[in-house]
Amino acid sequence: MIDEVLAKKFIDKIASYTSHNVNIINEQGRIIAASKDLHRVGDFHEVAWKMLQKDSNESCVTQTDDYLGVQPGVNLILTCKGKKIGVVGVTGNPEEIYDIALIIKMSLETMIEYESHYELIQERKNSKQQFLNTLLYTEDDDIRKGLSAMAETLGYQPSMLRLAVLISFDTRQDCSQLLKIMESSPSFTSQDITHITRSGNLLVFKSYPQNTEETFLNYRILLEDALRELLFYMQHHRIAFHIYVGSFQDKLTYYRHSFQHCQWLKHHLKDTAEAPVCYFYDYVREYLTSQIPFSQIHQIYHVFSHSVAPDFQKNIIETVTSLEENNYNMNVTSKKLFIHKNTLIFRFNKIKQFFHINPFQNSSDRNFLWYLAQYLKHKGDMHK
Repeated sequence: MIDEVLAKKFIDKIASYTSHNVNIINEQGRIIAASKDLHRVGDFHEVAWKMLQKDSNESCVTQTDDYLGVQPGVNLILTCKGKKIGVVGVTGNPEEIYDIALIIKMSLETMIEYESHYELIQERKNSKQQFLNTLLYTEDDDIRKGLSAMAETLGYQPSMLRLAVLISFDTRQDCSQLLKIMESSPSFTSQDITHITRSGNLLVFKSYPQNTEETFLNYRILLEDALRELLFYMQHHRIAFHIYVGSFQDKLTYYRHSFQHCQWLKHHLKDTAEAPVCYFYDYVREYLTSQIPFSQIHQIYHVFSHSVAPDFQKNIIETVTSLEENNYNMNVTSKKLFIHKNTLIFRFNKIKQFFHINPFQNSSDRNFLWYLAQYLKHKGDMHK
């Protein structure tokens, strides 16, 4: 079906380039736009109607022909995606205007195809936006039950293994341009779901082969390969960014959790993350600790907040936190703390002797110290 507004727009344009009258006729045989003979708009065009009913793609009408609502000229069928949608007619001597009519037909069909394609793109954008709003923000379980159907409509496999990747910027960026760069990567696939978040960050649910050993072995390499061109662009243009990678999920209803894990990383690591890409699985213990009500940890460790000297508390926080971050490697930790290795050993021995523990040999002792350090570090937050 030809949109009348589109037909009028085309006629207004074509009137500037030809003195011939051009008519556009719809599927019902009615003239919906005319460049010269405006009084004919709304008239029935018998030849066009017959062409639409039969397998006729063109009709040249001479002055001797006698049809209802028809003048001499050339009439050509308009098609879109192989379907008849109307007729374009050019008034005049058929022998003189036939080539002109063909050019006008081609131009109009090109315009209609473009508008149709644009509408499909807009429709898909709207559907995708609705899908992502439901996926990430909707709490209503009844609405979320339709996620699979929405995904399939957009061409996404609902049960695909994916993980969220949140690309956060320190300042407002042209995310549409950055999204195009990311999608141009050979490692980017049609099953990768992209989104510009409400806060102006980039989010992609990167797809992976379903539950294979190679997937979990190489997923970081594959991801950073997919992001390589984008990383190069951002670094070259000095765009300040952080990338947070969430957890694997294979159910659409759980994808939001992967996104939330990215947000947790952003909240907890933005000021301390040294690597350009931070992975949630590297911080599972910290995440689980953050989910424990602080009152529970307080009940276990509060006695140490007043039985341990403030300077010693500071030593525990600094030493234990850094040792944990560096896998209890004394050489690396001492460099990170900008102290001599012997100084670090001395500090740590004081902690071991005070609590009569050995974290190097006993994982339970290491866990005890970890939670103690977290408690001492955050205990002041209870009174805020």
